[in-house]
Amino acid sequence: MTLGDPAQIFPKIKSGELDFGLVDIFVTQEQVFEDFGIYSIEPLIDEEVIMACSRRYYEKEIKRGGSFL
Repeated sequence: MTLGDPAQIFPKIKSGELDFGLVDIFVTQEQVFEDFGIYSIEPLIDEEVIMACSRRYYEKEIKRGGSFL
């Protein structure tokens, strides 16, 4: 088993260098590693991702309706 960046792991699976991988990915519009249709993918866990900031930053930037995009 190899631990690495998805951009490294997917090509190794595709080429046959690895039989399978555990890959931590966040699928977004900007981040596409491969055509996932060529793989058999089974999600193992759901992750909760949170943003943490100081109260001062929140009061100044976010509370008034700032965007994360």
